[in-house]
Amino acid sequence: MAQHDYDIANQTGASFRSDLNLCLDAVQSTNSGSSSPSSTVAYMLWGNTSAGELQIRNAANNGWQGLFTITGNINRDLGIGTNTPSSYNADAHNLVIYQSSGNGGLTIHTGSSNTGAIYFADGSTGDANEVGQINYDHSINQLELFTSGTRRGVFGSNGTFYNLAVNNTFISQSTASADVTYTLFSGSYSATEGQTGTGTQSIAIYTNGNVKNTNNSYTGLSDIKLKENIVDAPSQWDDIKGIRVRKYNFKEGQTHTQIGVIAQEVEQISPGLVFDSSDLNKDGEPVGTFTKNVNYSVLYMKSVKALQEAMARIEELEAKVAALEAA
Repeated sequence: MAQHDYDIANQTGASFRSDLNLCLDAVQSTNSGSSSPSSTVAYMLWGNTSAGELQIRNAANNGWQGLFTITGNINRDLGIGTNTPSSYNADAHNLVIYQSSGNGGLTIHTGSSNTGAIYFADGSTGDANEVGQINYDHSINQLELFTSGTRRGVFGSNGTFYNLAVNNTFISQSTASADVTYTLFSGSYSATEGQTGTGTQSIAIYTNGNVKNTNNSYTGLSDIKLKENIVDAPSQWDDIKGIRVRKYNFKEGQTHTQIGVIAQEVEQISPGLVFDSSDLNKDGEPVGTFTKNVNYSVLYMKSVKALQEAMARIEELEAKVAALEAA
């Protein structure tokens, strides 16, 4: 460690040599010492042994700016293409890459059978150093997203997205009102690979809950190979007869009049048609209350069974009338 005022006075040979060696020692040790050099100039370096930091003198020559810790850690905001990284968002200005015109970017290059990654940590040991990750696996050309240290999302090489959630796999929220102008989901076919807004729409779920598709086909798994204990369903006559069809409108979102059933009324007649779903907060977590729902698809099948019973009764009555008329 050495410091010098960098002013070598006229002196005898031995003294000159000693003074010069001290000056070179200061250069070699980057002016290191526990206190600031007595003589400073703009942009000079100082190894501050007290702070354990390499510092640079500012342009006004009236203060020091930290560059690196002695262990090699960068100790200031770093700008690539900009001298003022600290002028950017306070939550993300430690490293700023600036391109004044044209495109800019950051590249992570690894081998064709290796993975490039960005890690997010809240500690330096155990799982804390990898709680969040963005990985690209070059061996299978797959992009992976991690939260809480677990893989949660995968983009396959062909663009297929897998959402690997614990619960509430997909939540779509729109600021639009409830209508058929904006969609919560839209799907198209014959699209151009790698381009947005192409193809022909084949299905849409609108913000008011309406579902539209091109062929009006809504299917369910029904192959006999998937089923067992198959018997004829019992009579649905009394259930269908007892269900009240109501006219109403919803309190929020949709004000147009609809016809349908009330879950609490259906539950008194056919409890199996009604199920409770948890009410969720903004983060998709249950809040402890529930909303009743009616399984309309099963209600429709019960109606088909009741219609078959009605048709049988009608055919029986028709036969009796025909017999009376013949007599």
